[in-house]
Amino acid sequence: MFLSSVNLNELIQQLNSNNRPINLFEILSLLEAQTNIVLDGEWCLFKENNDKAIFNQIIQDHGPNINLQNALNYLLESESVYSNLISDYLVKYRGSSNRGNNILGQYGYNLLSLKEETCLHREQEQELIKICLTRNYKNNVMLIGSSGVGKTFLISSIARLMNLDIYYVDISSILSGSKYRGEFEKKFHTLLNEALKSKTTLFFDEAHTILNTGNSDGGISGADILKPYLMNSDFRMIGATTIDEAEAFTKDKAFSRRFNFLKLEELPIEKTKDIIKRKYTQTLNWDQKTFNKIFTYLDSVFLNRNYPDKALDFFDFYFSGERLSFFNINNDIEKVLNLFTKMNTIIA
Repeated sequence: MFLSSVNLNELIQQLNSNNRPINLFEILSLLEAQTNIVLDGEWCLFKENNDKAIFNQIIQDHGPNINLQNALNYLLESESVYSNLISDYLVKYRGSSNRGNNILGQYGYNLLSLKEETCLHREQEQELIKICLTRNYKNNVMLIGSSGVGKTFLISSIARLMNLDIYYVDISSILSGSKYRGEFEKKFHTLLNEALKSKTTLFFDEAHTILNTGNSDGGISGADILKPYLMNSDFRMIGATTIDEAEAFTKDKAFSRRFNFLKLEELPIEKTKDIIKRKYTQTLNWDQKTFNKIFTYLDSVFLNRNYPDKALDFFDFYFSGERLSFFNINNDIEKVLNLFTKMNTIIA
């Protein structure tokens, strides 16, 4: 089982219905049969705790759909009284998952495990993807958009909104070690069968690479392996590719007609500014001429990069330097712009 597929709120309601104390010991005890992790030793010191206020706050801050994995990560990062125990628990959990031949974790990672951040100004795209994923037929999605427009981040937000296990699959990790004919096909089939059995959604970035992967030396291509799975309503796949590479799908009609295609446009500059102001609230107190100057600079110097990626990249760079007291926005704006240009000249 995956902790990321377990809803924290549902576990708390289960404890409430049985008049059991609301604490982490009781919550994890409900999962002992699935995880095979026995809570003993120091855990027993906390079995009478009343943590209802803590968990209510987590649900209030992160929403009713927060999964147990993210709740544990939050308690771990906030250095709660459970931090050491949670750390040991997660080590045992990962070890147990590996022993259980976690093929999904071997070739990728669960997007629910990423740091939770709000995806802004993509509400319409989120609605369309959610509709497609809940369809009975043709429930596969292909995102088309330039690099840096936020394709992977959008899919991460879908995983959280739907409390859905979506695994980012690294095709190169499947190919590595596949020296002989048939090895890639075997590993790919194993991955797809596991996703089908567990009803886990797969996400392939650079999805165009699947079309010809594996068909060297007379082997079967990844696309041909995928086709029968894409017809199964219990199997769901999300792909992402660039506008240029999307043309490859027009050559394989049988593959492309199993997808809903959704074009993801670059975010307008004003919406990107709003994202920055919400993510970095310190900028609300900045002189607006300075704030706007940064975007003028990004537009003029980094013509081949897109919003919101280039703006998020710049402000992450700036605030990292500010924390180290290397510069200040009020006095060193030109220094910051020059240093950022120097760091990114190769892709400017």
